[in-house]
Amino acid sequence: MRLILLILTALVLMTLTAGYLAMVDVFDPIGFKGIFAATMGLMFFGTGLLWVLYSEREKLVKTMQDESKLHSVSGVMNSRTFLKCFSEQLTAARRNRQSYGVLLVGPDEFREINIQMDHSGGDVVLKHIAERIKYVIDEKGLLGHYSGDMFIAGIFDADIETLKKLADNLHEILVSAPYKTKGVTAHLKVSISCASAPPSEYDPEDLLITLIKRLDQAKSKGGNQVIVSDS
Repeated sequence: MRLILLILTALVLMTLTAGYLAMVDVFDPIGFKGIFAATMGLMFFGTGLLWVLYSEREKLVKTMQDESKLHSVSGVMNSRTFLKCFSEQLTAARRNRQSYGVLLVGPDEFREINIQMDHSGGDVVLKHIAERIKYVIDEKGLLGHYSGDMFIAGIFDADIETLKKLADNLHEILVSAPYKTKGVTAHLKVSISCASAPPSEYDPEDLLITLIKRLDQAKSKGGNQVIVSDS
């Protein structure tokens, strides 16, 4: 599209230049003035073409950089990108003396989903899970694909009561409606572990270890539940 506009603009420029020269003197299409008009048009076209190629290259580079920050299946931030942003937000929360809530979300027995729907169907379900989590946390939080079938969300200024309500709402939305793909319908059971505390009491690594332990605890108790603690 840009190239077509560029060609049309070059033709218009050549026409206008030739018209101007005709006003000054008798226009000779094979003389100096015609050559001058064509040269001006070609110079403009060449410069514009270089700009188009450069801008398309920059667009491609930006797209590749953006895609490198996202998980290839779910489309949310990959673990590396999330942990970087997560650390920055903890630092900001500590500086502003705000609590910081974190949710670790893990479907129970997701292997059965992969068997029932095959892996491509399981990937679709993971994408739908990410979409439901984004819907719940909205712009209040930061969402990442932590690993495998687990997602992690960081919530600014979330005390334990706020986090518990958010986690319960999220759990209801994740398990209430079935997931459908390739003509197969599946219901999920999901466990969620939560933690909320003044960031000064945690560093990112300790907080993640705590969340994983709590998620394992929830699953060991039968799964499909929310387990939350502020300490």
